[in-house]
Amino acid sequence: MKTLCSLLSASITALLVSTSAVAAELEVLHWWTSPGEQRALSELKAAVHDQGDEWVDFAIIGGGGENAMNVLKSRIISGNPPTAAQIKGPTIKQWGSLGLLADIDPVAKADQWDSLIPEQLQTDLKVDGKYVAAPINIHRSNWMWVNPEAFHKIDRPVPTTWQQFFDSAPLLRKAGIEPLAIGREDWQLATLFETVLLGTQGVDFYRKALIELDSAALDSDQMIAVFTTLASLRNLLPSTPEQRWDAATVRVIEGKAAIQIAGDWARGEIIAAGKVPGKDILCKAVPDTENDFIYIIDSLVMFRTTDQQQQQAQARLARLLMNPEFQQSFSHYKGSIPIRQIIHSKADSKTVDACAQSARHALETSAKAGSLLPSMVHSMAVNERVKRSFFDVVEHFFKTPRMTPEQASAQLKAAVSASH
Repeated sequence: MKTLCSLLSASITALLVSTSAVAAELEVLHWWTSPGEQRALSELKAAVHDQGDEWVDFAIIGGGGENAMNVLKSRIISGNPPTAAQIKGPTIKQWGSLGLLADIDPVAKADQWDSLIPEQLQTDLKVDGKYVAAPINIHRSNWMWVNPEAFHKIDRPVPTTWQQFFDSAPLLRKAGIEPLAIGREDWQLATLFETVLLGTQGVDFYRKALIELDSAALDSDQMIAVFTTLASLRNLLPSTPEQRWDAATVRVIEGKAAIQIAGDWARGEIIAAGKVPGKDILCKAVPDTENDFIYIIDSLVMFRTTDQQQQQAQARLARLLMNPEFQQSFSHYKGSIPIRQIIHSKADSKTVDACAQSARHALETSAKAGSLLPSMVHSMAVNERVKRSFFDVVEHFFKTPRMTPEQASAQLKAAVSASH
């Protein structure tokens, strides 16, 4: 792959003529700490350096971002926010309504972001109709990452339904292979809940339960059916103690586990391991979600400052994040796809492997079908208090074998109702 310096030099020079060239420090808070994420981040650091600014890394370990948000809150309360931070979903609007975020709408208007970002996704990045967050990419969370050799060993096809998966599980275990790789972190367990809910109950129920927080949906026969499927999955979880999500991905890559259900950040780890997504490790939609897309947008917000030099640096950073060549390069290593519309025939072929092409097709198809859905798990659909309620109930269900689906559904209704 060409270096960012050669890819971006001409475009960045042209884009930055409207802002001062005075260099500045850019302290950026994020939780990109896995090997694949770090490789993607190196592209961003190099691009910031190439345009003359100094990257100051502020990384907080924790795949769901909860630890990072706690640290960020303390920095804001102390009156010392970073230059920019990785924030998503409703939290952007909450902090924007408090007047904490810088207005980057002039950059967005100058570079015509509205014509580049799918309309349905623009509201996730705006407050009062103005952009306050610069998007980098978009992830799909309803993926199964499959080691095909595991199913060759048991002479079974890769499952396309939950029943096929459950039928294959005893054979996989007999062959010494974990059916499902997962760490017991709350957000990983909640990912199973979110994707199973969509696959078994459909788009309309997903909206009612995880976006609208409809109390009748939260304690319903449909929700009980979701937890019933999860109870079967609960019986198949490995005895592995809590582990990071990328450790679960490694188990699939090494053939120790057959499947991981995770967003396409797993694709970044597959690439980092020298494997080919779509060939060495397959990417399949979670059963019965082929035409749906649970999305997560990675974006950075800028914090208000009276320092003109910092303001100019924030504008340069916002502009860089929407650069097409940068988004392609970053997404290749991150496992995501660019959020902006890009003509793939002009893209480096290394950035559009079979899984990336499948993700782009799924995004376009689901947008047309109205099945583009914000992720509850990854803070795109609900606020942090409500998300924590889901996490607590789902984690307790997975860690308490005696808990019934009926009890879990009732607890979920009570917990969510109390949190909003």
